[in-house]
Amino acid sequence: MAPTEAVSAYAVMQYPPPPYGNQPQPSPPGPFDFFEFGYNAAADVSAVNGFGLNLSFSSAGESFGVDPRISRAIMASAYTDFIAKEGASAAAYGELLTVGALGSSYTPPTVKGEFFAISDPSDMLIAKQAAGVLDSDSLASYWDATLNAFFAVNSYLSIDLSGDGTNVYTGQCTMQSLNTVSTAAYTLSNGTNTYTFYQPPQGLQSALYVFQQAFSQYQEGGSGGDAGLLQMNIWEALCRGVAVAGVATQSPPSGFSTTAWNDSAQWYGAGSTCNYYAKFLHCANAQGEDARIAGNGPPIFLGGAAYGFSADENPNGSYSGPNVPSKTQGNVAPGSTVAITLGPW
Repeated sequence: MAPTEAVSAYAVMQYPPPPYGNQPQPSPPGPFDFFEFGYNAAADVSAVNGFGLNLSFSSAGESFGVDPRISRAIMASAYTDFIAKEGASAAAYGELLTVGALGSSYTPPTVKGEFFAISDPSDMLIAKQAAGVLDSDSLASYWDATLNAFFAVNSYLSIDLSGDGTNVYTGQCTMQSLNTVSTAAYTLSNGTNTYTFYQPPQGLQSALYVFQQAFSQYQEGGSGGDAGLLQMNIWEALCRGVAVAGVATQSPPSGFSTTAWNDSAQWYGAGSTCNYYAKFLHCANAQGEDARIAGNGPPIFLGGAAYGFSADENPNGSYSGPNVPSKTQGNVAPGSTVAITLGPW
């Protein structure tokens, strides 16, 4: 598919992410996806705002994205099969395979009648809310029980941001007040800095807290520095299904939470409460199986590396697992060649 319009570096067309409650403005001419790059910066393919095209790229001996042998048709069948095989814990994610708009007659343009996108969970919830069709959506309450367990009063976290024990934040969950509302919250300190992380209300706000990963009133300190890293560690652990494993019922050893959260062998466990959209991107093979245990072919995404949510990076602290994000290990130097491949339809 060759581009039909010139793209200006200062006037990139910004199509809204799917799904759509009504016809989006501007309306995309067909399925689309993201390749992110910058001058002397890392390059990546991202599915944070949904999966649209089976893109891959290679540069300086590194390759990331969808295996070039995998077609979009295979992606659709693999996603449907994967959600079914993962069972009840994944059932809420089945709706993400997007064909039409929500609450309107608008139909996104497709090629050969295939699906338009696999929507990101956050975008799906926001679109359904805007279209007035969010009632009884199981994704909206998906994280309620897990967040209740994670923010259990008198529990402890100990997060090692450094990996060598020199920057460890430890603290207890207590009942605190946020905007005059009583809620559970962790106050974490490394002896110098102190930040508080609040449990969001149940329902849609809890779901968006995990899926959208927007720094908000539920976290002190903003997105920068240690405060931002601590919040990202929490989101990563929730999405990977290991957050509660890092919660201690008594004062824990230094870095206890990080040790539990950084054990990649425990990520995305069968039957766990996790982000199954991200699990599909990291783990599914062409047959819709968990490639880590099925032994029936490699994952669809090369090396199992993908961006399934905003904070989907290699974790802070001591970590010896596989590379997580679908991006180059270093910056792509000026003058380098990057080959981008659109796989078969």
